[in-house]
Amino acid sequence: MSSRRLAPSATGNDQRKRKRQAQSDRDKARNDHEQELQVLGLANPSHGSRYNSSGGKTITNTSLLHKLLQRDKERERRLTLQVLRYIVDCDYFQSEKKSEDFQA
Repeated sequence: MSSRRLAPSATGNDQRKRKRQAQSDRDKARNDHEQELQVLGLANPSHGSRYNSSGGKTITNTSLLHKLLQRDKERERRLTLQVLRYIVDCDYFQSEKKSEDFQA
């Protein structure tokens, strides 16, 4: 009977791992694409506007503050994505709703 209980959780873990890996691959591809656009001068380093729609030059000189904070911004972005993936993978809000239904 215990093997029956282990099998669904094992498949659930495999699905989560595959889902996380697929998301990671998509993130890497998107980041590579954005970096290529920046190298070509078609995108700004800021995430406010990804592409240069006017066809003109993009701003190539960034402020010293922007350069100094770039690592921190990237780290915060990665951590935020990690937290959001955890919340989605664990169905965090769905679990609370189910526990409230059982208590009521």
